[in-house]
Amino acid sequence: FFVENLENGAGYCNFLSGRRYTNVPREAIIEPLSEGGEIYNQLTSEEHLSGCTSSCYDCIRDYSNQNVHSILDWRLGLDIARLADSKEATIDFSVPYWHDYIFSTIRNMLESNRYTVEEKQGTLIGKDPYGDKFILVHPLWTEKHVKFLIQRIGGEYNPLSVFGISNLKQN
Repeated sequence: FFVENLENGAGYCNFLSGRRYTNVPREAIIEPLSEGGEIYNQLTSEEHLSGCTSSCYDCIRDYSNQNVHSILDWRLGLDIARLADSKEATIDFSVPYWHDYIFSTIRNMLESNRYTVEEKQGTLIGKDPYGDKFILVHPLWTEKHVKFLIQRIGGEYNPLSVFGISNLKQN
């Protein structure tokens, strides 16, 4: 979201809308967040990747948005930018900025919380500590896509959003 909080407003949000200058949203928002863009490169740098799992004060956290810190995630933001750039963009965990996070960090977090975990169909599946089967899902995946993945894997699985595991403790 974009917020303009200048007294009397300077019109920046209207400028970014593209109503008057149609190229502005792409140049000001989408291109910097697309692969090779300045913000994309900062977010996916080794230094940032090693120190930030979802949001930090070096990327998208700020005092003014502290009421939503728990839902901010720069990876999701990059995915939304990819979709804004092309409705044909593939949204999955194979993208480099998701891959190591899911298949290393999240996998380790699940295993340290007594989940059994294996990789299937480009995501993680397994059982929670109570024996219920789960499939890790991306929040932008449709219900239809999740059902398709479950059908390909075979069996019954409960979708578990990658953001739904944030309350698990990290060991």
